[in-house]
Amino acid sequence: MISSEDLNKKILAGENIYYLITCIYGQNCKIVNVVNSQTGQLAYSLHEVKPIYPYLRKQDIGDIAKAIEKAGK
Repeated sequence: MISSEDLNKKILAGENIYYLITCIYGQNCKIVNVVNSQTGQLAYSLHEVKPIYPYLRKQDIGDIAKAIEKAGK
């Protein structure tokens, strides 16, 4: 994890990174997005209403890794 300030510096410096944005609203909603810093395109997006697991799980991280790998090709 890095601070918002450090993330902004990396984006403005033109680093090619993917960053995670997640919003979890109690037990009602889980939103996870992974964005390419150079293109601004979503590499991964998940929106669950009343999710079974309202937090990031190992499976979510695995799905994100696969999406980033696919987006990088």
